[in-house]
Amino acid sequence: MKLNHRPVKADDIKTICDFPQNAQELFFIFPKAHYPLTEAQLIAAITQRFDSTVVEIDGAVVGFANFIELNAMAFAVSAMSSSRRPLGAKAWPRLS
Repeated sequence: MKLNHRPVKADDIKTICDFPQNAQELFFIFPKAHYPLTEAQLIAAITQRFDSTVVEIDGAVVGFANFIELNAMAFAVSAMSSSRRPLGAKAWPRLS
């Protein structure tokens, strides 16, 4: 399994919009958005933020993150990931 990250591309947007599976999931990853997450909502957020990045496992996009500057000394990160298991994985790894 090869993990990689790269800047988000236009053709990633639809895949990222499919990550949240319900309104509650979307609220926890993007509180200002309305379910279902649309391409227009995500593109608007990307244009207001910086370093929009996708995470790939074996070439499949499984995560997304970007940053917003709160002030000169503080930053916040917005991140979301696919609720689907990585290709070939029997289960998500447990964090302890």
